[in-house]
Amino acid sequence: MAKKRFLFGALAAALAFGTLTAGCDNPSGGGTTPDTTAAYTVTFEVDGGSAVSNQSIQEGGTVTRPADPTKADTFDNWYQDADKTIQWSFDTDVVTADTTLYAKWAAGENLTRYTVTFDTDGWSTAPATQSILAGSKVARPADPTKSGHIFTGWYNGITAWDFSTGVTGAVTLKVKWVEAVTVTFNTNGGSTIADVTVPNGSEVYPDQY
Repeated sequence: MAKKRFLFGALAAALAFGTLTAGCDNPSGGGTTPDTTAAYTVTFEVDGGSAVSNQSIQEGGTVTRPADPTKADTFDNWYQDADKTIQWSFDTDVVTADTTLYAKWAAGENLTRYTVTFDTDGWSTAPATQSILAGSKVARPADPTKSGHIFTGWYNGITAWDFSTGVTGAVTLKVKWVEAVTVTFNTNGGSTIADVTVPNGSEVYPDQY
């Protein structure tokens, strides 16, 4: 009988162990799949200004804009190249590798700054207001959205705003929408062409898609 009791106890222990391990992640397959998205370090080169902490950003994520650093000169903006010619957009630029952002300064303490605001005509969340040094560029914000419409750009009055030019005064940039229509292609048994959404009044040709 002692031998039978031992076998029963061993079987129970094996079953209990199997129950416990079934609830754990399986490194060789099954269970919870680990998050393998890479995280990259974003470093801020302040060029003599006050320190700005590094950020750890998941691949494809955007950088949180830090508080502006300070020094005797006037802070302009953050740039993605050491020559400080390409401004970093905290709304649209994403991280795909370890990244260094460079602070650009303008000599002097009382240089003129202009306020740039964005008007979405009541649709979507308006991008954050930007304070831009005279002659510097506006950082292009993420495109807003409106149901049943297509975003066609930011306008200063009737003129599309050129984000490659410098600011010369305070400005409000207003969104321009056009009505969207969905075009469906009936191929009469031929290969499928997916529906497309285009501005109302535009020309559409199936061989484009």
